[in-house]
Amino acid sequence: MIEKKKWDYLADIRARTGAKTLYINSTPHGVYQFDLGAITPPEWVLRPLPDKTDFANRGTIDKLCGFLDIQHAELLLV
Repeated sequence: MIEKKKWDYLADIRARTGAKTLYINSTPHGVYQFDLGAITPPEWVLRPLPDKTDFANRGTIDKLCGFLDIQHAELLLV
């Protein structure tokens, strides 16, 4: 899963600099690396997610996010 604001931020960097933009995501099945410039954007959906990365704070807000298919990723760690 990636938040749309993160996708957009990395896409902007890629467009301005030509840099390869990688996104790393940890799942229960392993740690995956996605080359965001090599995949199409996911379908965006609103989901209630924590409003901060400090998980002691239990507040949630609706965020646009999309799910990335691990078929388009490199497995880094099991």
